[in-house]
Amino acid sequence: NISIKFESDTDSKVCWIDRDKFEKIINNLLSNAFKFTPHGGQVTVKAGELLRDGKQYAEIKISDTGVSISKDKIDKIFDRFFQVDDSAQRSYGGSGIGLALVKEFVELHKWSISVESEPGQGTEFTLQIPTWDNYLDEDEKISTESMENFNTLDLIKSEPEKLIHQQNVTQEPQTLSDSNSKPSILIVDDSKDVRIYLSSLLETNYTISEAENGEEGILAATENMPDLIISDVMMPSMDGMEFCRRIKSDWQTSDIPVILLTAKASIESKIEGLEIGADDYLTKPFDSKELFTRIKNLLEQRKRLRDKYNKDLDVLTEKGKLNAADDDFLKKTLELVENNLDKTNFGTEQMAKELFVSRTQLHRKILGITGQAPGEFIRIIKLKKAAKLLLDGKLSVTQVAYEIGFSSPAQFTRAFTKQFNCVPSEFPSRQKK
Repeated sequence: NISIKFESDTDSKVCWIDRDKFEKIINNLLSNAFKFTPHGGQVTVKAGELLRDGKQYAEIKISDTGVSISKDKIDKIFDRFFQVDDSAQRSYGGSGIGLALVKEFVELHKWSISVESEPGQGTEFTLQIPTWDNYLDEDEKISTESMENFNTLDLIKSEPEKLIHQQNVTQEPQTLSDSNSKPSILIVDDSKDVRIYLSSLLETNYTISEAENGEEGILAATENMPDLIISDVMMPSMDGMEFCRRIKSDWQTSDIPVILLTAKASIESKIEGLEIGADDYLTKPFDSKELFTRIKNLLEQRKRLRDKYNKDLDVLTEKGKLNAADDDFLKKTLELVENNLDKTNFGTEQMAKELFVSRTQLHRKILGITGQAPGEFIRIIKLKKAAKLLLDGKLSVTQVAYEIGFSSPAQFTRAFTKQFNCVPSEFPSRQKK
C-alpha cells in the first residue's frame, strides 16, 4: 500500500561505480524509505544532474513521506550502531547499520551523500556522483565489458520490486564452502543489519556464514568449524557470553578464536568476556580497520600454534624442562584424555571434574604448560592419535573418526584437514614422501 514514483530529467551519464556496492547503497536507501513510510505513503526516486563548482554530477534523490528525523539526530544517523529512540520521531531499531554501510560505500567511491528531514514532509537522501573521468586514480579504475553495459537507472527502477520480493522470501541459512580457500568466519548476531554490515566488510577476504542467536551459532560452529567467530553479547535465546562459554568448553570448537562485540564499555564486562575464554573484545561502535587487524592477528596466531605442533606428532609428550608438579599434572591430563578418546562429549567440564580443579584453574594450568586452551589441547591429542592410527593402516578413516570420539566422519575430516593441511585418506602416503 505504498506508492512508488520514479522521475528522471537527465540523459544517460557515464560514471565509475563498483556495481555490487552501488546495488547495496540503493538497496539500503530504498529499504530505509519503505521501512518508515506508512500505508498510503509514497517513496520517490529522482535521477538528475547537478553543476557544482564548474563540475558535473549525476544526482539521485530518494525521498519518503514517513515520519521525520529530529534535527539533533540527523547528523548522527550514518554512525554505526547509533540508535534514534524518540517514539515521536523515526525509530532506527537499535542499529543504523544499513545507513552506516551506505556512508562507507559512498566514501569508498569518493562520492557524497546528504539527508534532509522536515516534520510532516518526510525524509530525503541525496547521492551525488562525479561524472568526470579523472576524479579517481588510474589504479582505482577497472573496466569490464559487463560493467560497461550496466545501466544504473534500470537497477534503480527494478530495486523496489526486488525488495518487496525479498520481504516475502524466507532465506536459507548461509553455510561455508569446503572448496573455498579463504579463511571462514561465522557471524552470530540477532540483528540482520549488523550481520549484513559485517558480511559486507569481510566477504572480500573471508568466507562468511551467519547465525541469528547463540543456539544457532553452536550448531553452525559445530557443523562448519569456522576459522573464527564474531559474536554479539546481547542476544535472545542464548546470549554471547553463554555462547562463548559453550564454544570454548567443547573440545571440537574450543580452538576457534572468538571476538565478542558489545555496547557495554565497562571494564567489568570486558573482563567477564575474557574470563570465559573470549580471545578478543570490541566495544561498539568500532573502527573497521581495528576489526580487520584483530581478525588478522588471531588467525595468524592460530596458524603459528598449529604449525608448531604439526612439526612433531609427539611434541606434547616431550616436555623436557617441566618441573615435577607440572610434569605430573601433564601426565595425568594426557592419561585422562587418552582414556576418553572415544567419548564424543568429553570436554573441559569433564576434564576439570576428573582432575578435581575448577574450569578456570584448568584453563590457566593447561595454557601455562602447553600454550593451548584445554579444549584445543584435547582436540590436538585426539587428532594426533588419529594420525598414528592412520599411519598404522589397520583402520579406515570412518573407523578412526569414531575411535577418537568424533560424531561423524565428515566432521573428523574437516578437523583433521585443518590441523594437518591434508585429508585423512592421503595422510599416510604423504608422510612416506
